[in-house]
Amino acid sequence: MPRTKIFKELVFKKKYKSYHEFHNENKEKIYKSIIELFSEFQRVRNKTLSITISAKIENIDWTTELIFNKNEVEILKKDLMGYFEDIEDYETCSTIISLSNNLTK
Repeated sequence: MPRTKIFKELVFKKKYKSYHEFHNENKEKIYKSIIELFSEFQRVRNKTLSITISAKIENIDWTTELIFNKNEVEILKKDLMGYFEDIEDYETCSTIISLSNNLTK
């Protein structure tokens, strides 16, 4: 099985007291990186791409890899769209809709 290409690495330097604090402060940056990753699927032949996220949470080095398949485009509307609607970032909502339409053609 081919190795997943790492599309982006996010490294957060701040020390977070909890995962909740980390997630709340960085949700938008992580979500926008996921949108960029799906946008990259339009330019590359890879069927899977990943984002590696590193932070220090509760004084522990924490790293995770989010792996996305090109066919999982519904994640954009199902999991990310509501967040951008809530913060009234309609430009990003429009990007999500356009990207979803382009990747499901």
